[in-house]
Amino acid sequence: MKNKERFPYNRRLVDVPSIKRGKRDDGPEQPGNRATAREGSKPMAPKEKFKFKIENENYEWDNQSITGAEVRGVGPGIPDSMDLYVKMRGQPGRLVGRGDSIDLRQPGIEKFYAQDASSEAGNG
Repeated sequence: MKNKERFPYNRRLVDVPSIKRGKRDDGPEQPGNRATAREGSKPMAPKEKFKFKIENENYEWDNQSITGAEVRGVGPGIPDSMDLYVKMRGQPGRLVGRGDSIDLRQPGIEKFYAQDASSEAGNG
């Protein structure tokens, strides 16, 4: 009895009332679970990925825009000896410079392709 008098709250640490009320921990934390979200806060949405293609290969990007230099560094890469073009929905292919920024939020999937610097867009 001496222990109970010294530590009267020990019983509460062992008692798990949420299990008695039908709430259980069913594995990974769920959005809205008190352990993962503060009361009144919304669960975080997954970060959006933006899709585009380079030479018919699919890629995803974390930002809503991408520069020509960044496109050249994705995948196997595009050498500086080649011109980089982007084909956007309903538009002809256009030359993309290293510092040009392309907005990936536009409808459709942007398609990047490379051509020899001596050829014309769409003829390579």
